[in-house]
Amino acid sequence: MREKIGFTEEQAAHRVGVLVPQLQQLLIGVNWRKATGIPLRTVQAVIKRLESRAGYTLEEAAAKLDVTVGWIIERQHEGVIKVSQVKWDRRRVYITEPMLQRLREARHMPVVRDAFTADWLRLNDASREAGVTPATLIKWAAGGELDRRRSKSGWRYPRESVRVRARSYWKSVRFHRATPPDWLLTEAMSADA
Repeated sequence: MREKIGFTEEQAAHRVGVLVPQLQQLLIGVNWRKATGIPLRTVQAVIKRLESRAGYTLEEAAAKLDVTVGWIIERQHEGVIKVSQVKWDRRRVYITEPMLQRLREARHMPVVRDAFTADWLRLNDASREAGVTPATLIKWAAGGELDRRRSKSGWRYPRESVRVRARSYWKSVRFHRATPPDWLLTEAMSADA
């Protein structure tokens, strides 16, 4: 009988065991046509969806591994794990079993931070420092004219090495309208004085 006449939102929410706004959120992902009543099959699908277990919450994973939630979030930002979301409620995040295994392995590995100081520039900063395009900087490094080191987030270039290469580049630049970087102009003015 309920399959034909369906449920009102209040009745369906009571049957599912949630409030009406939560039911409406859960119904968004269920494929059904809005009619006068919510069919029994749809209510059953919502119950199944609500009871479905997809991995571990951050708190459960932290308790299982005896670490803090903050530690798990740091590993996520480092790219060790990927936190998943359920399709029907983006607020519900979880960690799958393979990701939990990665966290177990990461627990026994020391956290290695990049030991680069402020004088080690990222690609865009180094190209601005030299007054050239990133492609030119990459070409210099590939040709062995510029020192660089790999970090977790890409290549790093030492400021002094970038400046040395920029000085030689700007001495023989072919484009007359090109403007050298400010630090090089200041250096040239102080050398002339």
